Amino acid sequence: IRSGQRVEKFTLEYKDKDKWKQFYIGTTIGYKRICCFDKVNSRYIRFTITQSRWYPEISHFGVFIKV
Repeated sequence: IRSGQRVEKFTLEYKDKDKWKQFYIGTTIGYKRICCFDKVNSRYIRFTITQSRWYPEISHFGVFIKV
């Protein structure tokens, strides 16, 4: 990692009707961070960086279903 870890805190939220509900709070993001959480039924997920070092850079963001 050239620039090091830049994200210090982040949240994941899902949209339930017209409200956003938080379902995950995380800390530093390094190479290939994987977050595991309970099942969420929603069409929309929001990733928010709440604290960072310098300018955060995220190259990929994905959501996968565990079967």
